[in-house]
Amino acid sequence: MMVLTSILMEILDALTCRVRQMSLEQIGAAWCPQTVSQKALRRQLKQLLDIGLLMRTTAVAHPRLAIEAPLVAWSPNDDEPDFESAFRRILARWRQPDCLIEVYWASAKAANLFGSAGGRRPNVTHLNHDLLLSEVYVYYRTRHPELADNWIGENAIPKAGFRVKDPDAFILDNAGMPLRVVESSGRYGIRQIQSFHDHCVDHCLPYELW
Repeated sequence: MMVLTSILMEILDALTCRVRQMSLEQIGAAWCPQTVSQKALRRQLKQLLDIGLLMRTTAVAHPRLAIEAPLVAWSPNDDEPDFESAFRRILARWRQPDCLIEVYWASAKAANLFGSAGGRRPNVTHLNHDLLLSEVYVYYRTRHPELADNWIGENAIPKAGFRVKDPDAFILDNAGMPLRVVESSGRYGIRQIQSFHDHCVDHCLPYELW
C-alpha cells in the first residue's frame, strides 16, 4: 500500500479544495522552490497519477505571469475603484505568445476523498483564468502561508445559486468568516469588473481582483 508524503497530500488538497488546476512550474514554485528539478517533481507526481488521484495534460496557454499585487484591493467604505485603469492593466498582461504548458488537476476520486465538488476536467477556455488564480495561490503560499492555509476555493463551498457568480476563492479569518474574496480577472472587460465589484458591495465583502 502506497504511503503519500505530506507534500503530495498538500498538492492534492490544493487541487481539490483551493484551485482547479496548476502548471508543473507552479507546483514546483509552491512546494519545491529551488530544491527539486522538474524531472524529480514529475516522478513524485507520477505516484498520484498512477493511483488515479491526479490527471495531467499538455495544453496551450499564456506563459506564467509575474504578479506582485492585486489590480484592485477594495473594502467596504472605500471609494469605488478605477475600473478603467484595472481594465487597461488586464489588457497589458496578455501580450506574450502562447506556449505548451504541463497542467495537473485532481480526479473525481481525489475530490471524493477530500469532500470537494471538483474532479472534472477543467474547461480549456478557462485555462488562463485558472492558472492566474493558481499563481495568486502560489503567491500567498510562498509569502503569506498563514493566509494560504485559510484559502477556500469555489469547489470546496456550496454554490451560491442558479446563475449566481461564485467568487473564485475566499480567505477566511480564524473564526471561519470571510476575510477577503480573491478573484482572478482573467481577460475581464469593464462590465465584468463592475459586476464583480457590485456583487461584493451588495454582500459587504472585501476583495482582491488579481
